Amino acid sequence: MNRIIRKLAACVSAGFVLSAVIPATAETDATVTLSVDRWYYPFNGTPGTRSTGSMFAYVAQPGDPVYGFNYRDGYVILKFDVELPLEFQGGDPYVIKSASLEFWDQPSANWDPLAVDIELFAAGFGPTYSEATWAGTEGFVGGGLTAPPDPRDPYPRNLDDDSHAEDDTNAVPWALGDPDDVYTGSGGLSEPFKVVFDLDVNDPTIEAELLADIASGVSSWIVCSNLELGGIGGTGFPIMYMSENGSIPSPATPASLRIVLEAEDNQAPESEVVLAPS
Repeated sequence: MNRIIRKLAACVSAGFVLSAVIPATAETDATVTLSVDRWYYPFNGTPGTRSTGSMFAYVAQPGDPVYGFNYRDGYVILKFDVELPLEFQGGDPYVIKSASLEFWDQPSANWDPLAVDIELFAAGFGPTYSEATWAGTEGFVGGGLTAPPDPRDPYPRNLDDDSHAEDDTNAVPWALGDPDDVYTGSGGLSEPFKVVFDLDVNDPTIEAELLADIASGVSSWIVCSNLELGGIGGTGFPIMYMSENGSIPSPATPASLRIVLEAEDNQAPESEVVLAPS
């Protein structure tokens, strides 16, 4: 919660003021644009420019050397720009009606969506990077070949206590992914399939995070998997199509975030309070 308060305070101290109001008449989506998608892994030689990103956990196997890899080893960081539509630039109070994030997985997946947790965490930043300036092409910060594991930056935030979740096997994700297909056997699915995270906007921590994101204009998330990678190497993990991929097969798309707003009083027109440069 302190991080959220700091995020709102930063907007005010940067010279933002409340804008004029225009009433809304129905549920309205915030304008959300994917600005950065980055596969975060110690051996990613092309940071910020990959066509896909895999998600897996690292668990040492008997006889392995002692490495310093983080438990949540390969994951994807997503950063979105958030802007309120004109009809929500008003003074009446609003609520977040719903919020969801989705990505498309490659075809021929040979992991079992019914047995694997696809996890969504809000992204934390610091002390090396800040959310406002992080561009996705910076150097990797986190665990690698040398033990013990170093903390990551950016890092997944535990919903329970806002702590680092990269090495916490009991960390609570902010949502779990729901694949729109089921496992079909050894060959996997023949077409790309969508994985959807529905965020519980009635949870006060999640609601506060989304309100802070709207105020700051930036919303950052991390997609992980608990599918364990035994040793170095392996295949068959959830693999996300990235925005740099020029040949994503239809109907797949890069990851997207949807935030739906409505009036605090369902009987009244919707509107929005917006922070705008002074």
